[in-house]
Amino acid sequence: MSENNTSEVSGYLSYDSSFSDNDISLYKGAVFIENLFPEISAGKYYVKRVVGEELVVFADIFSEAKKKVSAVLICKKQSGKKYETRMFEVNPGLSRFKGSIRLDEIGSYKYTIEAWVDEYATWSDAIVSKKNNGANIDADLNDGVDILRNRILLINSEHKDIYDEDKSFLQEVIRQFNLSGNKSEKMELLLSEKVSEVMHKIPFKSCSSKYYKELKLVVEPRVAEFSSWYNMYPRSQGENGEAGTLFDCAKKVEYVSDMGFDVVCLPPVQPLGDTNRKYSGNLYSVGSKDGGFGDVARSLGGLNGLKEFVKSCYDNSVLAALELCFFCSLDHPWIKEYPDRFLYNTDGSLKIYEKGAEMHDDMVSLNFSAGRSLWQDLKEVVDFWIDIGIKLFKVTMPYDTSLDFWQWLIAEIRKKDPDVCFVADGFCKPAMLEQLARIGFSQVNSYYMWRDTKNSIIEHINYLTSRKDREGSTQISTFDTPDYLRPNISPSTSDILPWSLQKGGVESFVLRLVMAATMSSSYSIINGYELCEDNAISGKEVYEINERFQVKKHKWGEPRNIKEFIKNLNQIRKENTALHQNDNLRFYHSSNSNVIFYGKVDNEKKNFILIAVNLDPFNANGSDIWFPLSDFGIASSATYKVEELLSGESYEWKGENHFINLYPNGRQCVIYRLVF
Repeated sequence: MSENNTSEVSGYLSYDSSFSDNDISLYKGAVFIENLFPEISAGKYYVKRVVGEELVVFADIFSEAKKKVSAVLICKKQSGKKYETRMFEVNPGLSRFKGSIRLDEIGSYKYTIEAWVDEYATWSDAIVSKKNNGANIDADLNDGVDILRNRILLINSEHKDIYDEDKSFLQEVIRQFNLSGNKSEKMELLLSEKVSEVMHKIPFKSCSSKYYKELKLVVEPRVAEFSSWYNMYPRSQGENGEAGTLFDCAKKVEYVSDMGFDVVCLPPVQPLGDTNRKYSGNLYSVGSKDGGFGDVARSLGGLNGLKEFVKSCYDNSVLAALELCFFCSLDHPWIKEYPDRFLYNTDGSLKIYEKGAEMHDDMVSLNFSAGRSLWQDLKEVVDFWIDIGIKLFKVTMPYDTSLDFWQWLIAEIRKKDPDVCFVADGFCKPAMLEQLARIGFSQVNSYYMWRDTKNSIIEHINYLTSRKDREGSTQISTFDTPDYLRPNISPSTSDILPWSLQKGGVESFVLRLVMAATMSSSYSIINGYELCEDNAISGKEVYEINERFQVKKHKWGEPRNIKEFIKNLNQIRKENTALHQNDNLRFYHSSNSNVIFYGKVDNEKKNFILIAVNLDPFNANGSDIWFPLSDFGIASSATYKVEELLSGESYEWKGENHFINLYPNGRQCVIYRLVF
């Protein structure tokens, strides 16, 4: 026994051994709420949803002595608005309860569960059992009437003038009960569906319990879950061989909008340093005599150029996004103004930024431990961009700065502008990827571009998107990644050209794009991807011309492009709600290791999408594929219609098993929609 006289009871309940038996008996009849889902890191971090989505909550809720329980899910908005909905037992025998609330407003919430012993449900369950076993129920019938009378007293004392209609109904039931001489009729009166509804609506919360804490929830705009991003590099948008500006970007927005993209994202647009400059300048080496984080490079058109770009985005119904980079050049004005905001070597020299074994001798890192004045100044920079109309930010390598800072910044920005979203850009290990998502980033990058075999793709995407069965399983795990982590999948970046795109020609660009756009509800490409640019430095997964450092002259008029294919694909994404989610992806069986087969179904089970992709860009591959008809509510003997959305063809099929042939130069992928 420990020094404070506490013991563990059933590994769960601790009590002071100096208590008397009467004290301990207070636990009898208690309601227990266990294994609540979703809950991220014991409630430390926010569960994420988007506006219009439901918050679905599960928990194991039970009481001693086999007493029946009732429960409600309570959700409170930061502004004070409160939602409350009944929870229902979905797995009898396992005490699994489920409740859901539709979230129609962006903002921060807290949610919890309240549960209590339901005396009416306990009574009704017992009397039905007794009657079925031939036992005498006279006393039980009288107990039932007493429960109704007590509920009327509750209305009179706590809900006066609110439930007058329900009170009159209960009084009428008691009157008819007293007039009846038939036990079955009396029992039928007390067990009617309407009585049950009133009993739950006006509960007597005997032995009421609440979950031990309120959990955090953030509801974000739809773009946080479903979006297609086009990353545009201003210096590469010029004509006649000249370097481009933000005014050129503004003219190009209509072109991007026509391809169906939701977001146009710019890299850092601030002045760049001259010291140790590489090529035209490293876009992430921010700061010069012309300004720092809150300025726009004159060579790009200055602030007026950025405002013109934002206006063009608005006019073309796309969202403007900006990449935030809080790394500095050696010419950043803060180095002289605020030298304590930087990291130094033991010899007093500025510490050059290092990424692994790679030295970036044109960049230095901020010291985020320098004090809150630094944090406040950086927040003012973000507030400035928000004020000119930018609500989406892609953050350069946040894991190499300070996670505490980003968690603070995102929370502070949300207080005033809850519709602002942040995307973590850069590649890191799964543990860090998950932590970035937990601290508030709406989307994170993934290692998709390096997954090119069937098994490696399935393993990686399942990690990002899969959700466990909550109703039928025997145990609830702590969380699923889709409750806080949303991937933004990219086939390539401004500098990285993976092996999968270097040798496979147009077909490789098509198949990698289709998987990114259909496996994830958010994906992105760089400008020039539509031109299938595959010139790499020999022996490396790097573009020959890296837009991070250099001006790239794209051949926009070249016939080798997939612009119309991208436009069609983005239209398919918008028209099919199954593709708007991340947690509904399922992989299905195909007989060929070069053919990957998967599908998505929307929450309403009205939109059924199945995709097959030939992973080999050089050769035709035939494969048997198995449609999961039972999952879709289709009998194995039924005939059903299938539309192939990329070609517009339609078929009538029967049965689960079908053979398809996928081949380069025309049919590398298929996207089927089932029609009922």
